[in-house]
Amino acid sequence: MLARGESTGHAHRIAPEDLQAGKAKVYFMAEPRRMTVEAFEPVRLLHEEHKPITLPPGVYEVRQQREYTPEVPRYVLD
Repeated sequence: MLARGESTGHAHRIAPEDLQAGKAKVYFMAEPRRMTVEAFEPVRLLHEEHKPITLPPGVYEVRQQREYTPEVPRYVLD
């Protein structure tokens, strides 16, 4: 799982069958909620609220989306 929504519990994750087939490795980084996904073949990123996204081979850094507020930028909560 790459990130779990704090309010809905929905999660972005690499399709389990792609991980089991050895198409990708997920590395957790020192920062919370950040990791690197190393893909050797195209893999599918799954989420309950949208269609799967196909990621081509490469290294991806996953960051939590932020939105502007007049007081201070805040992280987007799912």
